[in-house]
Order: sequence, then structure tokens, then C-alpha cells
Amino acid sequence: MFTQRFFEVSEELRQKLHEHGYQVVEMPIKQFLGEDHHMNGVELEDGTVIELEAGLISMGSKYDADYLDKFNLKKQDENSVTDKIQQLSI
Repeated sequence: MFTQRFFEVSEELRQKLHEHGYQVVEMPIKQFLGEDHHMNGVELEDGTVIELEAGLISMGSKYDADYLDKFNLKKQDENSVTDKIQQLSI
């Protein structure tokens, strides 16, 4: 999870993310890395490169995913469930 320093991550959420294998990165992203429209990582402002296999970008504070309601996705509470490599159930 990249916060870009735009918001604070509570200690409770930070712990939950850690338990599920997610890293919280607060350093702002300098640039996205990849070729031919395939992102494979990010470079942070301090020069650190983090390799990625996939990414989900949220451009605002509200995530509009109503279009996903037409699919029969596995959910837990209001959240979509992903497998061990963060793929949705479709």
C-alpha cells in the first residue's frame, strides 16, 4: 500500500495489512516503471525501486467500483476477496 503521505494509516490497519503480507510505503512515488503499458514497479522519491506484478490505483478518497457489482465476486463484508496473489474471484 502506497500512501504518498496523503493520509495516515492507523496502527490497527497497519497491523492487519502486515498480517496479510502487505507493506505500507509512505515515501512518495517518483515514477511508475514498465514497458509497453505493463507496469512492473515503482521508483520512490529516494531512488528505491519496488518491483510489482500488479497495481490498483485510487485517484481519490472514494473508490468507485459499482461496476463490479454486476459480477459474482466473493466478498467479505463490503470488501472483495482476493487470492494469495491478489486476484479477484473472476
